Amino acid sequence: MTNYQRQKIDIELKAFVSSHLKKPSSCYRSSDIRLYINALTQKIQALEELFNYAPDWAYAMLAEYAMKLNTFVSKEFTRSYQ
Repeated sequence: MTNYQRQKIDIELKAFVSSHLKKPSSCYRSSDIRLYINALTQKIQALEELFNYAPDWAYAMLAEYAMKLNTFVSKEFTRSYQ
């Protein structure tokens, strides 16, 4: 894969993220985060299948969503058992 192809994939994925997803820090509902995790995971899987490549920042963003979701789940769990 050439550098040009990687840049093209990177630009297309950034456009997808900016138009379809919110930043993890601006999410306030666990249902939204689950939706965003699912969408980003599907996009990453599609890129891996087609090009055998996905940008590292996409995985980092997925990890941020997972951390945010874990925070919400932990808070909900604590509230429900108090």
